[in-house]
Amino acid sequence: MSEVPSSCDEGSGLLGHRLSLEAEDPSDILLDLLPDGLFAVDADWRITFVNSVAERLFGRPREALLGRMLWTEFPLLLDTPFGTAYLRARSEGLPLTVESLTSHNASWYEARAVPWGRGLVVLFRDVTARHLAELARERSASRLALLQEVTVKLCAAASAADVVDVLARNALAALEARSLSIGLPESDRRTLRVLHRDHLAGGPGYRLERVRLESDVALTRVFRSDVPEWQGSVAALPIRTKGRSLAVMCIAFTPPRTFDDADRSFLLSLAHQAGLALERARLYDKEQEACADAERQRARLHALVMQAPMAVSVMRGPSHVIELDNPPHRALLGGRDVVGQPAHEALPGLASLGLLEELDRAYAYGEPFLAREMSVRMDLTTGALAEEHFHHVRYQPLRDASGRVDGVAFFGFDVTDQVRARRDLELAVERQRLLSEASTLLGDSLDYSLSLERLARLMVPRLADWCSVHMLADNGEVELLTRLHRDETHAAVVDEVLRLQPVHLSDASGLGRVLRTGETELIETCSPEQIRSLAHSPEAARMLASLHMSSSLCVPLLARGRVLGALLLVHDDSGRHFSREDLRLAEDLARRAAFSVDNARLYREAQEAIRLRDEFLSIASHELKTPLTSLRLQLSFLERHMPEGARACLGGKLDMAHRQARRLSQLITLLLDVGRIVTGRVSLERSEVDLVRLVREALERLRDMFAQSGSEVTLDAPAPVRGQWDALRLEQVIVNLLSNAAKYGQGRPVTVSVRDGPDTARLVVRDEGIGIAAEDLPRIFDRFERAVSVRHYGGLGLGLYISREIVESHGGRVRVDSTPGQGSTFTVELPRRPGG
Repeated sequence: MSEVPSSCDEGSGLLGHRLSLEAEDPSDILLDLLPDGLFAVDADWRITFVNSVAERLFGRPREALLGRMLWTEFPLLLDTPFGTAYLRARSEGLPLTVESLTSHNASWYEARAVPWGRGLVVLFRDVTARHLAELARERSASRLALLQEVTVKLCAAASAADVVDVLARNALAALEARSLSIGLPESDRRTLRVLHRDHLAGGPGYRLERVRLESDVALTRVFRSDVPEWQGSVAALPIRTKGRSLAVMCIAFTPPRTFDDADRSFLLSLAHQAGLALERARLYDKEQEACADAERQRARLHALVMQAPMAVSVMRGPSHVIELDNPPHRALLGGRDVVGQPAHEALPGLASLGLLEELDRAYAYGEPFLAREMSVRMDLTTGALAEEHFHHVRYQPLRDASGRVDGVAFFGFDVTDQVRARRDLELAVERQRLLSEASTLLGDSLDYSLSLERLARLMVPRLADWCSVHMLADNGEVELLTRLHRDETHAAVVDEVLRLQPVHLSDASGLGRVLRTGETELIETCSPEQIRSLAHSPEAARMLASLHMSSSLCVPLLARGRVLGALLLVHDDSGRHFSREDLRLAEDLARRAAFSVDNARLYREAQEAIRLRDEFLSIASHELKTPLTSLRLQLSFLERHMPEGARACLGGKLDMAHRQARRLSQLITLLLDVGRIVTGRVSLERSEVDLVRLVREALERLRDMFAQSGSEVTLDAPAPVRGQWDALRLEQVIVNLLSNAAKYGQGRPVTVSVRDGPDTARLVVRDEGIGIAAEDLPRIFDRFERAVSVRHYGGLGLGLYISREIVESHGGRVRVDSTPGQGSTFTVELPRRPGG
């Protein structure tokens, strides 16, 4: 083009090409070699030149175009941006460049119209590929921006519904999708819980359904196979974390579409972000991946850094000059702008944390550095002390195109809330464990002195550096029950302090006040003045000061509205301080300890009462035997010497008196047996005994009782059953069981069976009477326990208790099976030989 003259007359020169070419001009050949199309028109818009590229793009031979009117050959050209540009270039005399989409082949062209004399030269090229690339870049940038926006919002999503909402509100419109569903497995791993969300303005909200995993739909297939499905109208993708399928995401489109690689890549990225949001634990790692990706895609670095929810800065060179930081990083530095400053000048606090050395190492050796939950107690820009915070810190070396380290990226994620929450949880778990262990040891023994000593060992040093337990006697004196210090070298000092500080209930503070009022006393931070005010003497004050007390807590032991004692807990040179949570924990421990002490005292009182009762029963039974024996002898004497006439008149009265005397004798015998059993004075006189014979004799003796009750007795004993037993005691058991059957059988049949086994003998007494309720069965063998009304059946409730004790003293056992209204079955099993 440089050879074309700057001006020429119409029809002359290279661009004044004649309608017929007799010889080809060398300039024409050069113009034909241009990669772009070129044509020229004269003042009348007649085409005067067309190169080979323009000939191909026009789709006509140049001979058919030369000399023809441009607007006649291309009548639609006037309505296009190209025609408008040609007219403006001619009228204004200035070059114009225009780019537009052509309708005949759907391609993009760029044309430059240059006035040339009174005509026009047009240079144009096909820029479709460039335009599509720009559209692809715009689409990629748009999707990248969308992905970044969704990622930020997903970081705040707290549930699957929030994840669906974020994706539906932000991604569906951009993707021109109809609906989105996320399926999560139920706990039984057989069902997917599916949340649906339609992309509708002010839409209907969520729809929830449950789908069986074995069903043949896209959601379940992808969850089972872990392989994405790309159908015409649905994209179903697995959501994976930690190498396992966490959920599945399904996006529906209307109308159907074809998913290219970019679509698939973008949708997989959405699924990945949804997985991170659902798991709620991988935000930090995702940001690391984003920053690693920023190394490979420098164009994305600034946008990612500025929108990242963590502190990020980029440092260059061996001096680590800060060239970029984001808002969270500036917030970490109190809003200070440090861009352009070396790290050691901008952040002097890094050196004391050891981070400046790690920064140098990362730059020098290209090795990343990672520190999780690093404690920071200073202002990094000044080095002054500040409130403790915790951060995940990472230095990531940055490399240039040749692979050499030319900078370091810093990533800091504030995890203070998470660390504090975890520590609070750990502290709560530890406190709960302490309470559980305390409850166990306090319930293990009824010796409260031992229990409180164990409690002190449990609390030191977990809750306090040293502990003492003080008990309040009924006379108002205070007894030191136990004392424990975590460091035995300080124990003697504590003992001396306790000796020099006797507890007086009139004290205005400390143990005396707590024991007097029953109110807890907490000193979170012990000042020298407070320590001196607690001391009873200068020597005590000196000893207290030597312990370096930092905090103290005194808690009363309260039970049933009465102060039993107090726990004194102290922190000394460990520097720890009691908190309000410690106070609540100590009060809970004190309540449990007080209940343990109170229960132990009540148990001792109850045991003493039982001992006195049993002793009284034993003495009373013996004392009653003598007058009762005399009474029975007097009745027998009266019966023998009574005149015949008086016998007829008073015989019935004498028989009744004999029966009542016998009944009273039996009751006294029962009480004596109970006394012997309780005191362990029952001894067995074993001999060879036939159990069948004992049963027959008992039935003969109780014949009148069964006749009176109307119960028919059947004995099933085909052969003798012999063993080494105490005949009198065993007879007592048999009589008790048969008497119960007669009393409660309600006149129905009674069956008695005796069977012999290899090592044991079995006696079964079965009645068909009133039976025993299930809730009464466990207690009918206890002392003074009954399953029926005393008013209707009488008795002391001792027969079955004595029977059980006799059977168990023989090494056997007795049990009962019963159904109300259907009767009871008592079974006695006895070893035939001692130790059998």
